[in-house]
Amino acid sequence: MIELSRHAELRCQQRSITPTRWKRLLEYADVEKQIGDNCTVLRVSRRTAKHLDEARGLERVAVIWSDGNARIVSVMHLHKAKSGRRYRARR
Repeated sequence: MIELSRHAELRCQQRSITPTRWKRLLEYADVEKQIGDNCTVLRVSRRTAKHLDEARGLERVAVIWSDGNARIVSVMHLHKAKSGRRYRARR
C-alpha cells in the first residue's frame, strides 16, 4: 500500500489527479531524478507514453517520492515553461 502525505492528498484534489492516475504513473515511470531532501521525482517519458496506451497523458504529470518516509510527498502537472524544466531532466 502506497501512502500519501497530507500535502499530496491536497494537491491531488486541487489538481484533479485521481488515485488511479498516480498509481498508473508509478507503474510506468521510467524517469527518476533526485531533487534534494532525500526526494525523487518520478515521471513517464514522452516516448513511453506514446508507445503504451495505458500511459497516455501521464507524461504531463510527476510524483515526488520521499525515499526517507517511503511515501508520496506531492504530485504536480508538468508544464513546458522554464519553471517546469527542473523536473524534466533527462535520465
